[in-house]
Amino acid sequence: MNFLGHAFYSLTSPEQLCGNMMGDFVKGDILKSGLPPLVQEGVKRHRTIDRVCDSTAAFLEMKKLFSVKVGHYKGVLVDIVLDHFLAIHFSQFSHIPLEVFALECYEKIEMCRECFTPDFERVFFYMKRDNFFTQNLELENILELLKSIERRSPKAKGLQSALEEIKLHYREFERLFFQFIEEMKILDEE
Repeated sequence: MNFLGHAFYSLTSPEQLCGNMMGDFVKGDILKSGLPPLVQEGVKRHRTIDRVCDSTAAFLEMKKLFSVKVGHYKGVLVDIVLDHFLAIHFSQFSHIPLEVFALECYEKIEMCRECFTPDFERVFFYMKRDNFFTQNLELENILELLKSIERRSPKAKGLQSALEEIKLHYREFERLFFQFIEEMKILDEE
């Protein structure tokens, strides 16, 4: 999942949330990372969320809705779609408004700044400034995100065309999102 999804499924302490958000930026054995134990728990949770998410039937079905031309970015695109629908339907899953949830998360993450990896330090600056948790509410913002991915990765050329595929299969993606939410309840058992 993307950032909003990881925050939504995160454990609650600032350190655990921080570790969860940094999960893609911590490589190798968590125990050898030098991170505090609660941050390590967050990184572990991140990896569990990714593993469970990527194996759900809904996630796999969503990947099939994208054409071959997006290649190995199908998983990234599904993450973006999932965050989009989570943002839109957030009030169905939380009593806290999305904007408040986002600000509270950014504050908690900020409390652990001394644990940030250098790469996450840069990402967090933009995450907070651009409010990553709410930016995917609008499809046009997804286009900007796809352009950004293309700029950073030469292999992502033509990724912007995925927005048309999202629009084409929008209702099916939405149906699969709700199926996905049900399938992710297995995290409570992890």
